[in-house]
This record gives sequence, structure tokens and C-alpha cells, in this order.
Amino acid sequence: MKKSFIAILTMVAGGSVVYAQDTVVNPQPVVADSDTISAASELSEVVIEAPRLVRKADMDLYYPSESAVANSKNGMQMLRNLMIPSINVNEALGMVTSSGEDVQLRINGRVSSIDQVKSLLPETIKRVEWIDNPGLRYNGATSVLNFIVANPAIGGAVMTNAMPALNQAWGNYFADFKLQ
Repeated sequence: MKKSFIAILTMVAGGSVVYAQDTVVNPQPVVADSDTISAASELSEVVIEAPRLVRKADMDLYYPSESAVANSKNGMQMLRNLMIPSINVNEALGMVTSSGEDVQLRINGRVSSIDQVKSLLPETIKRVEWIDNPGLRYNGATSVLNFIVANPAIGGAVMTNAMPALNQAWGNYFADFKLQ
């Protein structure tokens, strides 16, 4: 049984398709065609990678990858880099929507604003919980994004955002400073 398992893995790794009716008890010999590999070889190791998404009954858990953390400067960019299928992230307008409706944002279970999500450090975000059917627990929200954040032991963060208006004397300016 072990020899037939290795032979099938070798044939699949070589790029050809192998069809066998009874591989457990009586493995069928594979006829060598011009498309098949003539010499059998063993695979030294098989690497199995799990997805960065865990589906639960009431929510989906997204764990940010190293590349998503490296390519993000704040929480909104991290959310955009996670590429959650039904979420639209508009950083310019500061909006997160799903199916045309606003998404309730939370940080460690507490309701938060877009500016607070923008001030999150990508390195501190452990996972993002996406709840598309929250029920009554979340005060009638249509959908919820909950950022689970690990607070650093010592340090801080500074975030500034400036969006000046071109033909007006005012604009949208924001600064946030957090110290641990």
C-alpha cells in the first residue's frame, strides 16, 4: 500500500493525471506513455499549509499574513490588504461598507471609530473577526468587524492624517497619540 501511495504522489507531482480504480488492495500498473515519467522517485517531504481563514458558525476569523503586515501602515490599510470578500474599504472617504451598508467597527469588542482603526499599528493586530449576521448582541448592526489587538508592553504610536480642501480655507485634520 505504501508503494502505490508513493507512486501516485510521484505521478501527480510530475504533472500527469493518474486514474486508479482500486489503489488500496490491488494497485493497477500504470502504462508508460510519452506524457508519463518512466523512473519513479520518492518525495522527500510534503508541506501542508493551512489557510489564514477560520470559519466558525457565527463569524469568520482572518489572521493577517506577514506580507499584509509589511505592506500596511495602519489598520485601514491592513483591512484592505486582508481582502475580505464582501467588504469595501474606502480610505479616502474613511468608510467601510458591506452590501452598501455601513459596517460597525470594534477594537477588542468595544465600538470604535474609523480614526481609531486608522491609528492601529499593523504589528499589533492579531486577527480580524468578520460577523456578517450579528443579531441583537451588537445593537442592530448589519455587520461587524472586530479587530483583536495585543497591546505592546511598552512604547507608543503617533498617527496623523491631513486632508486639506483645495478651494476652501479648512480641511479635515486628525492626530492621534497613544502611549503605553
